[in-house]
Amino acid sequence: MLSAKQIDEIEVKATPYLFKIDKKLFLQIKPDGSKFWKVRVQFQGKEKPISLGKYPKITIENAKKLRDEILEKVDSGIDPNPKKEKIITLNEAVFEYIKSRGMKESTYTVMVNMYQNHIKKSLGNKDIKELELQTVINHIKKIESKNVAFRMHKLINNSLKFAKIHGQIEVNVLSDTEGAFTKPRTEHNPCIIDDIDNKLKRLLAVGKLLNDIHGEKNNKINALALMVLAHVFQRPKEVVSMKWSEIDFEEKKWSHLSSKTNVQSIVPLSDTVISLLNVAKTFDSPIYVFPARNKDKVIDKTRHTNKLCLNFVMNKLGYKDKHTPHGFRALARTILDEEFKIDPKYIEVQLNHRVIGHLGKTYNRAKYLDERIEMMNIWSKYLNKAFKTAQNFKEKES
Repeated sequence: MLSAKQIDEIEVKATPYLFKIDKKLFLQIKPDGSKFWKVRVQFQGKEKPISLGKYPKITIENAKKLRDEILEKVDSGIDPNPKKEKIITLNEAVFEYIKSRGMKESTYTVMVNMYQNHIKKSLGNKDIKELELQTVINHIKKIESKNVAFRMHKLINNSLKFAKIHGQIEVNVLSDTEGAFTKPRTEHNPCIIDDIDNKLKRLLAVGKLLNDIHGEKNNKINALALMVLAHVFQRPKEVVSMKWSEIDFEEKKWSHLSSKTNVQSIVPLSDTVISLLNVAKTFDSPIYVFPARNKDKVIDKTRHTNKLCLNFVMNKLGYKDKHTPHGFRALARTILDEEFKIDPKYIEVQLNHRVIGHLGKTYNRAKYLDERIEMMNIWSKYLNKAFKTAQNFKEKES
């Protein structure tokens, strides 16, 4: 038997080669000097090279024992190195299913982010054949948001159904759990002034909210999107997908397709909004005003951020159950109506709600443009006043 010293002294050549040690046992010697155990056997008329591991982690004694076990299997007609059945992880199953659905980019982004944030780390690398019902259910139950829990249960269930149809599994462990998680009813989007009637207190609450958003430095893109959202009070989905091609800086207008009504909408832009959009130019995104960031927090100029990111910022700032991005719509409607006595139909048209006139016709989205230009300037002035008032109030307190 060769000693460790003799093995260490085996010649190293410019190309890898096999050095015979014993019956059917070889060391593969690589040009960098590393050595790997190999066994060469014949099985069913074909040569089967089998790797045993690296020397010296596998000693010569252990290599010979492993070699003997392999030869014993061959003599008994057992394949010494059967092909391992491919393992399909939950990650692979989910992404294969998602891609098959042909989702819109925005829907795809939201779904992938939800999965990565709530499922991938704990269950993603598990073999779908080894998934246990209670493990999956218990994990989904830990998700705080009922809506997210419902959607993740549905996603995993559908992914396993898809895998079963394609012969990747025989049993879907979630097949009898359709009612385990129910879709929550749509709830009221809280607004910062829901329980405030006093005008000054309202002004201070709105101002503090804007100051908190303005002070968010770790999510500058989403914070700026929230500031613009506050001034234009369109739907969050529409603001995050805002394109430079939709903005007319000279006319101070933003023309976009309403995500709810699928009708073209014209939004007058105040000087404050124009200033905020000029700040957004520093993100150097050619298509979207508010670009997305990848998992390494690097700006992805091909995608826009999504409305869930705005929710994340609001929650981080301490406004969970107090004010949502969507709440800026209720905020504008309430104050413009109650404090500035703006005609409700101007507000409703600006909110992209379906407004019916006295003859039963729906108002055109370009209707009352002059009145809405004035209204949007009034609204921005109110927000600017609120911002400064809260700022001054904070300075006096300190």
